[in-house]
Amino acid sequence: MDAHPLALTAPAPFAWSKSRHQAEWQFVRDPRCAGGARLLLHEHADEWGIAADSADTAALLVSELVTNAYRYGAAVPASTSPDLITVRCFLAFGLLRIEVSDGATELPRPRHASPDDVSGRGLALVTALADRWGAYPAPADCRSGTPAGGGKTVWCELTVIVEAASGSGPGFGCGW
Repeated sequence: MDAHPLALTAPAPFAWSKSRHQAEWQFVRDPRCAGGARLLLHEHADEWGIAADSADTAALLVSELVTNAYRYGAAVPASTSPDLITVRCFLAFGLLRIEVSDGATELPRPRHASPDDVSGRGLALVTALADRWGAYPAPADCRSGTPAGGGKTVWCELTVIVEAASGSGPGFGCGW
């Protein structure tokens, strides 16, 4: 059996959790999750001083990742925990990292949509717009459907333009 192409794409050894600019939201798995995530991302991007064009790209990325989590990220049926989607965003040194966790253990695989397909282009958009992206399974002891664990996390990173924001020097947006 071949290894999944994303199985080795665990998060980079960067200390994202130490970023001063970070946010986390949880949604009960629902078709409206993507819209809620876009709205919350735009609010935080504005607060963090991310330029409008960069924020729009980031909102599209979070929308695609959350939509995939909604469509394909159902928790294990035997779980008694709510079927949650967790979104985490971190900004440091002009790089925005978006992580979306859900209860399913299967890692995503990009599809090749035909011109007649009405879906199946989400990960192609993520590939085209993000600097890099990947996915990794949650550790076995975290697969209980808890908000912090979930079955997997799909992440992407995007270089963003950061304008002068409160608490950071002009253009730096370092977040430390």
